[in-house]
Amino acid sequence: LGSSGSGKTFISSAIAREATRKGYSVLFSNARDLAARFTELRAQGSRVYTQARKRLQNQRLLVLDDFCLTPPSVEDTQSLFDIMNDRSGKHSTLVTSQKDAKRWVEEMGISAVGEAVAERIEANSITMVLGSGSRRRKADEQ
Repeated sequence: LGSSGSGKTFISSAIAREATRKGYSVLFSNARDLAARFTELRAQGSRVYTQARKRLQNQRLLVLDDFCLTPPSVEDTQSLFDIMNDRSGKHSTLVTSQKDAKRWVEEMGISAVGEAVAERIEANSITMVLGSGSRRRKADEQ
């Protein structure tokens, strides 16, 4: 967790690169884009959607960048639930966000599905809060 420019994407990219270097399969995606893509796949039919879910479930590391930066649609929240439910307790998921889990539930519409998504992300998690302020602005100033 951290404000814009605090280094969340930089750190998660470094972790993803190291996992790849060690031979692990990794998918790095903007959370909104991945949820929207899975919502599109669900509309194409259950077979296509199920195959995509299985491929994603087999990724050893999934990085969801900018989680709940903007409120997801009800359909996208359902896709996020399916993704997190499939991965829960099986493989690692790294989530970056400017907001904490309570705000995620608010952004997802205070629904049972939104609460379930947040709970699956938080279960067995380690939270790292980065300092405030933008590292990009500090670098520009130097």
